[in-house]
Formats: sequence, C-alpha cells, structure tokens
Amino acid sequence: MECPIGKLSSMIKSVVKRKGRATALIDQGIREIGLIVENLEFLGVKLSVVVTPNLVYGAHHFSGVVFQFACELKMKKRRKVGSLDVVAAGGRYDQLISRVRTMLDVTGNHDLCPSAVGVSIAVDKLTSALMECEDFQPPGAFDVLVCAVGSQVQRKQKSAIVSKLWNASISAHVHYECIDTLEEIQELCQDLRASHIVILKEGDIQNVKIRSLDFDKFTERIVPTSNLIEVLQKLLMSKTEAHETVRVDFHRSDRNIENIIGVNSSNQANITFATIEKLAAFTRRRYEAQILPQVAPTLQLFSAKVNIEILAVELNIQVLTTISCYIQVNGNEKDFEGTIGTIIEKHPRFKKQLIKLGDQLYDLIYEKKRSIIVLYGLTDSSHRVLL
Repeated sequence: MECPIGKLSSMIKSVVKRKGRATALIDQGIREIGLIVENLEFLGVKLSVVVTPNLVYGAHHFSGVVFQFACELKMKKRRKVGSLDVVAAGGRYDQLISRVRTMLDVTGNHDLCPSAVGVSIAVDKLTSALMECEDFQPPGAFDVLVCAVGSQVQRKQKSAIVSKLWNASISAHVHYECIDTLEEIQELCQDLRASHIVILKEGDIQNVKIRSLDFDKFTERIVPTSNLIEVLQKLLMSKTEAHETVRVDFHRSDRNIENIIGVNSSNQANITFATIEKLAAFTRRRYEAQILPQVAPTLQLFSAKVNIEILAVELNIQVLTTISCYIQVNGNEKDFEGTIGTIIEKHPRFKKQLIKLGDQLYDLIYEKKRSIIVLYGLTDSSHRVLL
C-alpha cells in the first residue's frame, strides 16, 4: 500500500481505535513522518512523496524512518514498462550507533548518543542509464594530454611538463608511447575527452604546440615552454577573470526557505585567500567554486545590507574554533595582538598561518570596520563565523 501521509493517517485512525502502546507508537510514527514530509515541502522538494507502511529495508541496521528514492530509468532492458527503479535507499542509524558506542565506550557514559541518517546510492544503475542515453557525453578524467610526435620518446621532457601542470593544479595526463601522426594524437584526445593537447617536437625544447578541442574542431598555437602554464590557465578559465578577491551575489530561489529563516533573499560577500604561498588563479577559481555553496546557507542568516568577508585560510576546524572563541569583531584593539599570541601558543604548529591571518583580521576589523567575518578552512572545508 502506498499513499500520501494525509490519507494514511485517516485510514489508520479508522482501523486502530483501541488505546494502548501499539496505538501510541503508530501515532508517534505518523507524526514523525508528517514532519519529514512537511520539511521536504519547506525545502522546496517537488518530487512526489508517498508513504509505504509495509516497506521493510535493513531492519537490523535502521531504527525509525527508512526511505527509498525511485524513478523510471530509460534503459533498454526493462522488466516492465512504467516500473520504477530504486536508485537510493537509507534511514536512521540511531540504535546501531548506540549499540556500537556501548561496545566501545568503557566509561559507561551513555547519556549523549549522536543521531545519524545514511543513504546508499545505486551508482551502477545510474551509470548504466546514463551510458545508454544517446546525448550523454561523460566528462574526461583530465583537461590536458601531454604527448610527442615522432620516433623519440622524450620521456624526461614530458614528465617534467606534466609535473609542472600538476603543481599548478591543472589536471593532466602524459602519453609515453610514440605517436607517428598528428591525426593519431587528435583521435586519442577525443577518445580520452581531453580539452587540450600539449605536443612536444623533436629537437625543440624551447617551444611546445597546444591544440585545443572546441566543438569537434582543433585550434593550434605555438607557445614558449616557459609560458605554457599561464596560457593553459587562461584557456581553462572562463572569460571572467578570477581575482584574489571576488564579489558574489547569493540569491535564494526558494521563498519557502526564506520565510522559515526570515531573512532577505540576497547577500554580498568578498572572498580573500590568506595563504602563505600565493595561489594560482586557476586554483583560486577552483576553491571559490567549492567555498560558495558551503557558506551560502550561513550567509543567508544575515541581512542583505551587511558586507560579509570570507577569509580562506590553511587551517583546520580545531584552530578555527579556537579563533572564534577568542576573537570578537567588536573587541578591544589594544588586546588584539595579545589574543593572536594566545592562539599561537595553543596551536604553535600553525604559527606562520596565524600571523598572516592576524594581519588580515586586524585590517578587516579595525581598518575596514567589517562586522561579520567568515573563516573558511581549506584543509578540511570547515568554517566559523566571527561576530
């Protein structure tokens, strides 16, 4: 039996009329499922949600709600037209965690036990369905293919170039085998779905040839070996140049979430990288794409009129937590230097990073008068807010 939560509730109430423990558990279960469905609506989930009372899945692992995600995959081999495929399933692990914690915890303190929800995704089904789509083009494993034309292997030169590309955060692969013709290289590039080919020429170590694939057509340019990294970074980046500090607008598309939180629908933030070594533009752009989605829910809690600074630092969650405990945006300027010294004493291994961060924070707090600063840890993708 599958039905919406409202219909299920009325059906069960008409059948179960005797009061007792079983009835209380049924009522509790219906209320919890109702809250889950309600939260899904608040979060803007448009998919159909049905309740299946007779669903039994991983009973020895899960406690409380269990769920499945089902859809009709367009695959050639199907059991029946219109049948649904389960592509993910999961549930709550509270009792399993409690049992494991009881076995491992010798102190006997079981007052606080964490809750958790897990999900298993049928990657094999999704992959098979995607591969059968005629218009699906899987992305390549790397952006740049390094190779050479001719009888000379040039292993040393190719290895040196691909190593430099890796150090610049450019995904690249080296093809060590000899290739006789340019056509063979282009076919290999298309098979591997690489965007660019770096071709070494026999007897010329000063220049390399770059062939770029764009809409099934190759364009060619010859560049000095010393400028290879810079040229490839420009080719891989979008037309909008990535800067060390970028201004971004966050827009909340779901009005239901906006009404829950009670904030305006947009925030502005500056991202600044407070790292020991200056990051390449391509690396900054990759980090920016990683940072923005993770901190966006936090930024939505503040007024759209407030300018928010995001400082990306080479620190982990433990250090960020210490900083957020000791430093206040509206704190005393005279005590700031001593506070940084105290934090360094607690985390001496990160002395260089903390000194650089201290300079950045002083400028933002006392020079630019920023009221909200978000610290983002590049090492473990964590963040903390300074108020």
